[in-house]
Amino acid sequence: MSGGRRYEAISRTRTPPASSIPEQTAPSDLLVPIVFTGQGVCRVAVQEREQVYCFTADDPEQMIEAKDAQALLKTGLFQVGHLAGRR
Repeated sequence: MSGGRRYEAISRTRTPPASSIPEQTAPSDLLVPIVFTGQGVCRVAVQEREQVYCFTADDPEQMIEAKDAQALLKTGLFQVGHLAGRR
């Protein structure tokens, strides 16, 4: 039994506190094509990283980070995909 306690004590000292473990998120290098379907200009700011995306009706498509795509898609003003063949 004492061997089990010893292992438990060692594993506790080697495990970093939960606050220092980064959250699991989409990799920042994973990009998704997003198309703005609205009219005019749409600027979207991502506060956590001070990232700003700017979409216009004339230039509606951008490759954005996958972790940002989910929020944009929920607005109803964006969809996933490329414009090739749409015009």
